[in-house]
Amino acid sequence: MTWQQLEKMFNRALSHSFSKRKWLLVFPVLSLCGLFIAIGRGISIGSSRWIQMTLAFLPIFLVSGFLLAVGIVLIRIYHHEVKGRPIQYLKTIKGARDLFLGITYLAVPLIFAYLVLWMFMGVFYLLRAIPKIGEVMGSILAFGPFLLVLGALLLSILNLLILFYITPAASLKSHLRPQLAEEVYKEMKTSPFLAFVLPLLALLPLLLTVGILTLAATLTQMMYVEEGRGIFVALKWFFMMLPFCAILAPVITFFFNFSAESYVLMRKTLSDS
Repeated sequence: MTWQQLEKMFNRALSHSFSKRKWLLVFPVLSLCGLFIAIGRGISIGSSRWIQMTLAFLPIFLVSGFLLAVGIVLIRIYHHEVKGRPIQYLKTIKGARDLFLGITYLAVPLIFAYLVLWMFMGVFYLLRAIPKIGEVMGSILAFGPFLLVLGALLLSILNLLILFYITPAASLKSHLRPQLAEEVYKEMKTSPFLAFVLPLLALLPLLLTVGILTLAATLTQMMYVEEGRGIFVALKWFFMMLPFCAILAPVITFFFNFSAESYVLMRKTLSDS
């Protein structure tokens, strides 16, 4: 792999990210994801920290199922574009129907693992609430919540890796095979450097865009969005999410385009080794 190859992959993925039809495909999915996040934020207003932690992480794993599904369609479309084949969006979506259910099930183990962490976190909150000795026990056992939060963050990173590596591996197949994760892990193990660098390159535009949009949303909250009842807070955040999602749609498209490029490169690296 050379820098010129990476540059070519990046530029080609970027050039196929700005499409009206792809935007119309991705924007409704992102809006639905934004609705989940807005509802979670509205419910968390005035809730305990234990509930707030759940509503901070759980939407991440819930929306990943939708992103996996739309990612399959985007990668199949991108594959046809690169090959110069004619593209029929409805035919591509119908051809991927059998994969949708199977690929979205990949989010279920992550959700279950996070709920287990959340329940253990609740035990620490209960121990801390014991009269007289609760604060002492909470201080001594502070490493427990730290490890649980760390586990939740690692699950979020694993969720991103699944989106980046599993989606292109599954998108060009007619059905989801149980050995798919093992095959992807074998490819990643062949070149750990590529396995680490490629997702970072795919995330750069996403992180930059999300950072700017989050800053704008935070400043809007400070200057305009007043504290109120949960339903009105959720509505305000949802309607702020609409332009957020509209701007984010091409960046999500690039993420999956580059994941397809990376998958092909990893397979070539495996075959050459």
